[in-house]
Amino acid sequence: MYKHILNIFFIVGLLFSNQLKKVEIKGNLVTKDYIILREIKQPIPGNYNYKIANEDRNRIYNLNLFSRVNIDTVENTYVIDVAEKFHFFPLPIFDYDEDIGLSYGAALLNMNFRGRDETIAAGLIKGRSDQYFLYYFNPWLYGNHISFGFELEKLSYRHHAYEIIDNINGINFFSGFHFSEKNKFKYIIGYSSHQISHHNELLYKYLDARVKYYYDSRDVYIDPTKGVFLKLNLDNRIGISSTKSILQFELDSHSYFSMIKQFPNPVFAYRFNLYLQVSNDEIPLFFKEYIGGYELVKGYSSIPNDNENFSHLIEFDNYLFQSLKVQSTLLPRQIFFSILGKEVEVGCDFKFFFDYGVGSRQKENFDLRNSIFGYGAGSTIYIDGSELNIDLGFNQDGEYRVHFYGSIDNNDD
Repeated sequence: MYKHILNIFFIVGLLFSNQLKKVEIKGNLVTKDYIILREIKQPIPGNYNYKIANEDRNRIYNLNLFSRVNIDTVENTYVIDVAEKFHFFPLPIFDYDEDIGLSYGAALLNMNFRGRDETIAAGLIKGRSDQYFLYYFNPWLYGNHISFGFELEKLSYRHHAYEIIDNINGINFFSGFHFSEKNKFKYIIGYSSHQISHHNELLYKYLDARVKYYYDSRDVYIDPTKGVFLKLNLDNRIGISSTKSILQFELDSHSYFSMIKQFPNPVFAYRFNLYLQVSNDEIPLFFKEYIGGYELVKGYSSIPNDNENFSHLIEFDNYLFQSLKVQSTLLPRQIFFSILGKEVEVGCDFKFFFDYGVGSRQKENFDLRNSIFGYGAGSTIYIDGSELNIDLGFNQDGEYRVHFYGSIDNNDD
């Protein structure tokens, strides 16, 4: 009996000796502790769970505030060690768009305003497009990821396919919430106007009411290896005065499957994108869609006349797009160097892709004769949450085109 009591005390003592009793956060010089703590699912106090710790690490990394996130245990302490990225940028802007060309300007950008994961940006851009903007977003104001933000924008740009200038004024307010961890909703209400400068001045004015739904089970947002990212967008652009209303719907699904978990970690990705528009009038030129170019079917230009044998297969009102991609690691993402005390994460992938798109005019069925496909290879360079892509795409006649484009964070739009 005495031995049994000793064994029980030994087991109980062993369990409690491994129990985590507190959390310690290191390296967050700007970010408030609660921004990190609210992402943690590991029970404290409670026994350490490796799977939960890895999910905690991914959630904190997905904030896009840190170049490095490590989680470990020291005695009875759950230790989270982070390295913050540059969050404040008084920077010059050199904006290259394959469709529009080169623009330049200056902006103030703070991606961790007040250390609370808020984003605030203001700036101006001149060149092929002239833009003035003010933007604010708080992704978790209170409750279950209840968010709030607004944007003011004045934009003037030369249309890439027509000899017109589109002068845009817009103001939007947006909010959202999460339903469970993977389901996200966003609501946008605003006003926008398009003044078209050509031979005659045309003015379009809209009240915008938009609803967005996201399902997101990706392990990480930057270079995911598994999971699904699904977007459903319903945009009701209510025409003011003589402007006709437009209803726009988009389904955009990205699926990721890890093929081999050892280096070079090849990942198979499939994308399905359906975009539909309906109106009682012709779809305005600024809402036309172009299925050729770096955003959809690579190997083509988004300027219809630059595609010798396919100029009639580029511009549509609606489209259906599918893409297959295999992406492998060339240089694993890791801390590569430091600037002004900030660690910078760098990585590089190599990819092969096959793209297919088919378009239709408003209120018409999709016709396979309006299809194009492209294929090729490319590289993606990751630098602290930003992506730089260089793709070599071939069209179905074997003619090639080089696409160069970038993006920041693949979480929201």
